[in-house]
Amino acid sequence: MYRSLNLKVLGATGRQSELLESALTHKFKGIDVDVEAVARRQTMETLPRTRQMFDSARLHMDCFPLPIDWQAEKAQFDTKMQGFGTLLDVASGLGMSYAEAIVRPDTKLPFPDDFEQHVSRIRQVADRLAEKEIRLGISFTGAPALRNAAANPFVADVEKFTALFEAINSRNVGMIVDTWDWVVSGGTLAQFKALKPESIVAVRFASLKPGVSPDAAGKDDRVLPNSDGLVNNGDFLAALAEMKFEGPVSVRPSASTLGKIGADRLVRKAKDSLDLLWIDGGLAPKPVTVVETVPPAAADDESDDDDEDSDS
Repeated sequence: MYRSLNLKVLGATGRQSELLESALTHKFKGIDVDVEAVARRQTMETLPRTRQMFDSARLHMDCFPLPIDWQAEKAQFDTKMQGFGTLLDVASGLGMSYAEAIVRPDTKLPFPDDFEQHVSRIRQVADRLAEKEIRLGISFTGAPALRNAAANPFVADVEKFTALFEAINSRNVGMIVDTWDWVVSGGTLAQFKALKPESIVAVRFASLKPGVSPDAAGKDDRVLPNSDGLVNNGDFLAALAEMKFEGPVSVRPSASTLGKIGADRLVRKAKDSLDLLWIDGGLAPKPVTVVETVPPAAADDESDDDDEDSDS
């Protein structure tokens, strides 16, 4: 596995070249890109220059958000599918690896009907992405605050999410596992360990904000990952290493918890957080603290010298 970076999630802004330099300085190997934003600024003629900039940085081109509503009316969904051409051309031109599509935690339809509709539509999108050699990653929102507010709950926990994934049964669809969503929705480490590495597209780490009850956690109650408290991210990382996962891992805090600081400091925070996680997961040695001691004889000599100075 390798470390990936989502600058938008961190709230990092600035010139593209400077942001890429910061990612490289702090040893990230992959990066997420807002392809829709790139498509608004670029043409297919200017895209190769942007691709060249990313290629020169030697970063994996990881995830881009796919703007789609699985629960839209059929005509609206079909129109969206037809309009994906330019977006997917840009994504392919940049060499993106996978697209992310989020499954909503609520539904307007009876659960069985919406479940089948999701299976059918996700397969359609996955097949469309496969034409561009891009994989589809699906994720869910596990925040109890959102789940509890839903009049008709849909996919908002691990059991329903894995059931949906298994029903889709497409080699071009994988899970995006967010440890925060996984745990606050009631998921366990054992359930995570039961996954096959090829079924996981990416893993994102975050911890629950201290003092917040898991039952009332909202989407902004996400902080940089650690291994304390409810979400033991070190154990999740160790499990990934054990299953020989080869994909991207990243941090996914709420930007509101990071403070208003410069882009490079935000990237450094993400890097430091992952460094500690590597130690917690047993993938890197703990730093050794060296305490320099003064031998007793040397200490006595220094004391004698002080006495002579005071006599003079």
